[in-house]
Amino acid sequence: MDFANLLPVILIAAVVIGAAVGLLALGTMLSGRRIQGSCGGLANSNIPGHDAKSPCMSCGASPESCDRPGAEDVREALQKEDAAR
Repeated sequence: MDFANLLPVILIAAVVIGAAVGLLALGTMLSGRRIQGSCGGLANSNIPGHDAKSPCMSCGASPESCDRPGAEDVREALQKEDAAR
């Protein structure tokens, strides 16, 4: 196979892969949900400073003053945890 015959195959493959990535990105943006790790992300890890009580890694806000989506769930979980103690 020479380059002239291989070029259309390469271009078609690049377009298909690009379209797939673009549609995945569009679906993520339109769903309005945050991307999470398969095990719940960093909030469920044992890494110091990455638990639900630590400040947000992206903006530095504490869970009590955060107004981003999902912050209310974190506040409720913290209240239940404090009540259980």
